[in-house]
Amino acid sequence: MTPDEDLEFEAESNEEESRLIGGDLKKLRNKLKEAESKAAEYLAGWQRAKADYVNFQRETEENRRELLAHAKKPLLLELIHLADTFDLAFSHEESLKGVPENWRLGVEHIHKELIKILEGNGLTVIDPLGQTFNPVEQHSVGGLETDDLNQDNRVVQVLKKGYKLGETIIRPAQVKINIYGKNSRD
Repeated sequence: MTPDEDLEFEAESNEEESRLIGGDLKKLRNKLKEAESKAAEYLAGWQRAKADYVNFQRETEENRRELLAHAKKPLLLELIHLADTFDLAFSHEESLKGVPENWRLGVEHIHKELIKILEGNGLTVIDPLGQTFNPVEQHSVGGLETDDLNQDNRVVQVLKKGYKLGETIIRPAQVKINIYGKNSRD
């Protein structure tokens, strides 16, 4: 081969090699794009699955708490009835004066322990005395006439305290409210 032929062959080889490399490079770039696309798709799927799992855990925990609160409700209602009995006993001051002081102190201590048990189980008292009547948390069982417009629809007497378990009202407070004007209900 002559030097010119040798150069021509080498140029053809380089050209063919460049074409092959260019084609391979193009194929590699396409494969890389496909791999990046799949990786992004897998990452997005993994992120969705992780978010779904976190939501599932949160919902499961919330359902567990609601189930537990619902399971405690009957017992708590019985204990509330017991607390009402204590409140009724303490409301008769004349009767309490005739009871020996040690006995009275013992009963007050038992009442305080009962209230601690109720509070320890997530129960809070609704005691709306002096507040504006709220039909969501209170049940009006009567009214007292008032001449003061500012006192209209205010709770003036709590017959039975209300109770909430978390944000759920398990028993509304039974109250009497002020009614402005002559149309009072008793």
